[in-house]
Amino acid sequence: MGLSNSWIAIRGLSQAEAIAQLGLEPGNEIPSGALPTFGIGEAPDGWVVLVFWGERAFEDRFVALSKGRAAVACFEEERVMYSEARGYADGTETWRAVHDCEKGLRHIETRGALPQSFVEIEARLAKQQDEDDGADFFFDIPPELAKSVCGFRLLGEPEITFIDLIDPNAPRKKPGLLGRLFGAR
Repeated sequence: MGLSNSWIAIRGLSQAEAIAQLGLEPGNEIPSGALPTFGIGEAPDGWVVLVFWGERAFEDRFVALSKGRAAVACFEEERVMYSEARGYADGTETWRAVHDCEKGLRHIETRGALPQSFVEIEARLAKQQDEDDGADFFFDIPPELAKSVCGFRLLGEPEITFIDLIDPNAPRKKPGLLGRLFGAR
């Protein structure tokens, strides 16, 4: 099916601080190599990473975790080959890179003060695109740019361990027919 996930990595914030600021509770550890629907982990160099199903990493409540520190967020939607990365400083967006395959295989839209690694990443992936124009290598520019900042990319190296996050204020789903029959509560 492909990825449809986003994440935000914050430097200078512990997992416990992020969980507390968001009013969440830690859940179970996610098996190695799996992605949580909503979870937290720690990437290299102490970056705390929140992972989500869908595009939630860009929501204000998560971006607010970057107040007083740096953050980078990324969204990868493989079903339509759309990817986006954003950098934040002190709660404000400082740069953005977007690839939308529907605007062309070589589409890349940028704004702000991009990390210096952008030039090398774009050149390397443009060369790959030249060699195989049937694939969409520009899709990788935003996630690779985000990785160049914090060392993390979904389903890439290094693999990190995540724990589920639970929102104690979220409405609880009632069990379905089978859950009621077999005792789920």
